[in-house]
Amino acid sequence: MKQIYLTDLISFIDDKNIFESLFSLFENNLFFIGGVVRDALLGGKNKDIDMTTSFPPEQIEALLTKNNIPFTSKGKAFGSFRFTYQGEKIELTSFRKECYGSSRYPKVSYENVLMKEDALRRDFTFNALYLDKKGQLYDFFEGKKDLEEGRVRFIGDISEKLKEDPLRLLRYLRFFSSYGKGDILPKERGLFKDHAFRLKTLSEKRIKKEYQLLLKTPQKDKIFDLLEETEVLNFLPSFFRLK
Repeated sequence: MKQIYLTDLISFIDDKNIFESLFSLFENNLFFIGGVVRDALLGGKNKDIDMTTSFPPEQIEALLTKNNIPFTSKGKAFGSFRFTYQGEKIELTSFRKECYGSSRYPKVSYENVLMKEDALRRDFTFNALYLDKKGQLYDFFEGKKDLEEGRVRFIGDISEKLKEDPLRLLRYLRFFSSYGKGDILPKERGLFKDHAFRLKTLSEKRIKKEYQLLLKTPQKDKIFDLLEETEVLNFLPSFFRLK
């Protein structure tokens, strides 16, 4: 796997000064995160530009407002802002800690949150890869190695992660279909079967989005067979039976 540079991430953008300017506005307290880093490491492109910062939501909002950058604050409760900067669509989220209760929506905290604490709330190791302006990769859970070896690995306890958000079961399968090598381990198969009933708590809209993304992945037939074998299919809407 090649060394990653900022230009690898933004190779599909003609004007690379866009991000130099954006980093300057945020005093270089910005990091690329998630899919854009993951796919750049694999030599691919991901036009979903997700970024993160240790600045709390109020400071993000103030900076965007001060610089006359229109934004959508629909996700402000979770420290997330969407905006278009010089033609590029960006989602920027504050570092945060999460505490789950009976609801699937966690209580969030932004005060003095370190990058590693932010990484702990994420789902899979290769989705917790942070990249700074200089091309420095921050990898707390060997996500790069997992990506190289075709392994989809949860951060933390799998059962707890699935209780927090059952959609992670489908996200796991989608990412495995995209990047996985070999077969899904018996342990994961068993846990998915045990937690499948939780999928009934999800909205059809969220499930359908994962379904549509799964259809675009290279190993989708293997995944649909697994859904049937583990009886997870019984807890999914009928459209999941239409490959």
